Amino acid sequence: MNENDSVIVVSTKKELISQGYLYSNVNKEFMYDGNIFLLKQHGLRCIPKGFPMFGYSKSRPKIVPRNPIWILQLNDLRMELTNLI
Repeated sequence: MNENDSVIVVSTKKELISQGYLYSNVNKEFMYDGNIFLLKQHGLRCIPKGFPMFGYSKSRPKIVPRNPIWILQLNDLRMELTNLI
C-alpha cells in the first residue's frame, strides 16, 4: 500500500489547518469530523524579518504567504477550499 492511499485522521480543526502547511502532505487525504479533505496545494506562512534564514546577503527572496488549497467532496459536489477558519 502506498503512503498516499491511507486516510489520516485528525481530531481538531487546528490540527487539520496545520497539516496544510506541510509539503509532504500534498495529495494526502485527511478525515476531520466525518469529512474527507484532500490537500491539493500546501500553504506558505510568512517568515519574520529578523529570522536569520538567508545569512547576511543584502538580496533576500520575498516569500509571499498563501493558504493551503483543499478539496472537499460532499455527495456529488466537489468544493475547493482556500480559507479554513
